[in-house]
Parts: sequence; structure tokens; C-alpha cells
Amino acid sequence: MANTDQKLVVTELDFAQIKNNLKNFLRDQQEFTDFDFEASGMSTLLDVLAYNTHYMAYYNNMIANEMFLDTAILRDSVVSHAKMLGYTPVSSVAPRATINLQITRPAGDTTASLTLPRFTRFQSTPLNGISYTFVNTEAKTTNYDPTCNRFCFDDLYIYQGQPLTYTFTYNATNNPTASFELPDAGIDTNTLEVLVQESSTSLRTERFILSTDVMTVSSNAAVYYLEETRNGKYKIYFGDGVIGRNLLDGNIVIVNYIRTDGPAANKSNAFSLIDSVGGFSNSIVYPIKAASGGAVQESVPKIRFSAPKAYVSNNRGVTKEDLIAIINKNYPYFEAVNVWGGEENDPPIYGKVFIAAKPALGFEITESEKLDVINNVI
Repeated sequence: MANTDQKLVVTELDFAQIKNNLKNFLRDQQEFTDFDFEASGMSTLLDVLAYNTHYMAYYNNMIANEMFLDTAILRDSVVSHAKMLGYTPVSSVAPRATINLQITRPAGDTTASLTLPRFTRFQSTPLNGISYTFVNTEAKTTNYDPTCNRFCFDDLYIYQGQPLTYTFTYNATNNPTASFELPDAGIDTNTLEVLVQESSTSLRTERFILSTDVMTVSSNAAVYYLEETRNGKYKIYFGDGVIGRNLLDGNIVIVNYIRTDGPAANKSNAFSLIDSVGGFSNSIVYPIKAASGGAVQESVPKIRFSAPKAYVSNNRGVTKEDLIAIINKNYPYFEAVNVWGGEENDPPIYGKVFIAAKPALGFEITESEKLDVINNVI
């Protein structure tokens, strides 16, 4: 008599073992004592059952992996877990070069000051056979220098990429979450500028800034939020009237940013001015520091590594680990950063914090870069 108390072994995940377990289980059932389990018909049925079990085991294993930041493989899953920790993956980073620009004033011209508009274009000399476009991201004004008969723009940052502008008209019925996806891949979110125009009939425009700490955002704060979407692009969204100002029907959202080629333009170190500035086109560009810091979008392993540390620091600058995390996230032009308190020096220097950084390209950090980290990052 067959043993009807035989239990089905369910611990195997291999297809052949699953099929063998099913076969052994059925052999011990009274209803199947006379069956030939090697016959084609029964063998096919067992194959179907084994395949189904194998597929479900694989599927559930993959789902279980994607449920945790440590084991997730898909970028969408890792980004979603990072979002729960308040971490936004770093976008592509545009290489940045430092130049001095001098523009000559024609004889007889009495212009006293000159403004270099935002997104003025420069072209690099070919690098590996390709010339890249660089632009400045901030307008800058300088006075005429009579000693050299030129307008001098010193320590000017220029970034590689194509400046792009998109406009979106807000309608609460069609877009209740007030979110707008940026259509380009390869954008540098550090160059993102968000403006909100009142309506198509009113040109009054206000600049909104990126919110990084909801605890400091009032109900009327002009802020926007940024996150990576499921397709690797980015979207911006606005407040709800409680945490940040909400949009009104008819508001026009104007978004400016740079789409970059990332590390391909690193080491560019000779440039010429493409656009005229104030009608003047006679210019000289002196390279100060070669383009560096260009990078592709943050990888999955890097997100997995950085998100928990950013969560622990919580955007604070209290411990040295906090400062390292803040600098690495907000200033991508360093390859390595170290921070220590003055009490660790010999002899100790109390009340001071020391920062050591290795530039992504070259061996020196300029004074303007140091001030940029101190004033704009820390």
C-alpha cells in the first residue's frame, strides 16, 4: 500500500529537482500507483508543473531582491529606495573650465560697462577630433579697464553642454500633482533654473529655488522639488500650499538647464568666443584651468553607497562625515575629499575645521574654487 502521508518537498529551486520531487510525491499516492511517470504524456504534465514552480520561485526571488536597497539590481528600484531616504541621485555633471575673457572696445567707443549674458557660447579646440560647446551659467558685468583697453572677465566658469529651455502651462485638472518631467537625458541638474510666470498675459516672473530641507519651507516659499523618474530622467514638482507655494491655473513654468556630454569633454583647455557680447566680437580667451569634473549619471552601486550616508548626515554639517557627504554630493569637481577637526592637528587648533581635496583634474585648487565650496556648498 502506498504511503499517503508522504509530503511534497518544496525546498528545491532547480527545475530537475522540482520535477523529481513531484514525481516522488505522486508515486506515493494511491491514485497513481500504476502510472508510468516516464511516459511522454505524464512527463509533459510534470514538466509544466515544474516549469511553473520554477518560474514562480525565480519571480518571487527577484521581487524579494528588489524590495531592499542592499540587494536591488534594477535602477528604478534603487532610485525608489533612495527616495525613501530623501536622496536624489546625482545627474550627469557638465565639465567645468576656468577662463579669463577679455573683450576689446573699438576705437572711439565710450561704453563704460559690459554684461556677459547667461549662456554665452564658447567653443573648445578639438579634443579627440570633436569640438565642444561651453557656456557660462551666470551673467556677469564688468567695467571698462583703460589700462589694457579691454573689458576683463576674470575667473569665469564655463560649462560644457547645450543650453535648453522648456515651458509648461499649469492646469490643476490635467496635472493635479503639479509635476513636470524634463524630456532630456544627460542633463546637469546643478545648472537647473526654474522660473514661474504669472500667465500668458502677465510677464511677471519669479525664480523658484530647489528645496533640500522641508523643515525650513513655509507655505508661501517659492521652492520646487526634484526627483529622478522611473525612466532615468528627472522631474520637478511644486508645493501644495502647506509645504511650499502651490501653482495657480495658468501659471507658466519656464525651465532652463544644460544637457551635457559628461566626461567626454574633460581636459578641454583652449576656447574661443562664438557669440558677440554687447555687439563686440573682438575677444581673447585665456585658459586658467582645463575642463574637469564631467561625469555620467550616478551609477546604481554609487546610489546604493551614498543614499544611506546622506540620510545619516540629514543635510547637516556637524561631523566631519556630514561635511564629506555634503561636499561630495554638491560639488562634483573633486575626486577625493577629507575633513578633520582642528583638535586632531598637532599642535591642536581648536575651533577650526580643515578640508583637503584632490581636484578631478590637475594638481591645484584655485582660490575661486575654495570660496565656491565655502560660500555655496558648506
